[in-house]
Amino acid sequence: MILIAAGCGGSSSGADASGGGDAGIDGAATADARVPDAAAPDAEPCPPEFVPASPDFHDQFVSDAEAPLYVGARVFVGTDGTGDLLIAAYGVPAAPIGVDFDPVFETAPAHLELWWSVNGDLIPQMQFATIAGTLNLSQACPTGVAGTLTGGVFQQVTPGGSDLAGARVDGGCMVTVPSLTFVIGDTCP
Repeated sequence: MILIAAGCGGSSSGADASGGGDAGIDGAATADARVPDAAAPDAEPCPPEFVPASPDFHDQFVSDAEAPLYVGARVFVGTDGTGDLLIAAYGVPAAPIGVDFDPVFETAPAHLELWWSVNGDLIPQMQFATIAGTLNLSQACPTGVAGTLTGGVFQQVTPGGSDLAGARVDGGCMVTVPSLTFVIGDTCP
């Protein structure tokens, strides 16, 4: 289960009925509410702070379609009523376990993404990937992933291969998440 703080901040934990385990948050997530650069007049405005303090999780899945790259996802309802996803992309056995590393999506063996306002075909209106922070995975296997992100900064990105992050959007929107603990999928053997 994943819980992310937004708005006024705080801390919470809980269990997910779908078997996702416990998770917790600290601090307040923020979204950049500015309009992207005037050089891109057709660009969409940045979303509001869409990550709730206690997300209402509906589902989770882990895909091995690109093995040895695995993708785990948790669905939650944003504060603006949109359906959103937290994505963990990780390599097996490349992702280090129990070691702090920088989760920059272009170079790291694992990174996180936030997909805002996802439609029924799992296409987000806006996509964000980690560009800063410290990620420490407690497990990563073909059936699940878990860990903690601290000081997380997500930047707007274009979709890339398998719809994961492609390239940073120049002048794009940003989301910060001070602390995030997550469990997606099953416990690794």
